[in-house]
Order: sequence, then C-alpha cells, then structure tokens
Amino acid sequence: MTETSRLFNEKWGSQPHNQMQQTSIEAYKAFTPRELGYRQRSVYHALLNHGPMSNKQLSRFLGWPINTITPRVKELRSIGCVFLSGFRYDSDTNRHEMVWEARG
Repeated sequence: MTETSRLFNEKWGSQPHNQMQQTSIEAYKAFTPRELGYRQRSVYHALLNHGPMSNKQLSRFLGWPINTITPRVKELRSIGCVFLSGFRYDSDTNRHEMVWEARG
C-alpha cells in the first residue's frame, strides 16, 4: 500500500469517495478547455503547466483568495479535469493537505 493510499484510508476509510460516476466520465470525454470559465481555466492551466498543487499553493501561485480556489477545484473535479494526486504536509498548519493534478 502506498503512503497516499494509507493516508487516504486513515482519513476516509477504505472505500474511495472519489470514484467517478458515469456522468463525470461522459463530461470528461466531452470536455474541451474553451468551455471553462476564466477562473476554472486559470486553475486548470496552473495545475497542467506547473504540476500538482494544493488549494493553498494554488491560492499563492495565482494570487487569489483560497475561497476563490476551492470552488473552482471542486468544479474541475466534478467534470473530471482534476483529480486527487496525493497529500503533502503543510508545516504552517501541521496538517496534511490534498494535492490536485490536472488531466492532460
């Protein structure tokens, strides 16, 4: 079991909560970047071009408040453009945070 899987299981149990529903798979297949809004596109391209990041890292990278980033990541996850890549330790908060990655 990988470290990411172990952390996931400790936090949420052994049943993955991020399994894609059929509608998400269909949306992903039909996805084109031009259909995204400005903020969604900015978050998506930041992850695609600069690699996996947490919401906090995205907030700092884009210079936007965290409450602008979090909903965009959730929207991108729901259409299958972004997925959970793993976890990282945040020394500022002494907690693990989710790291997101863009599907390219």
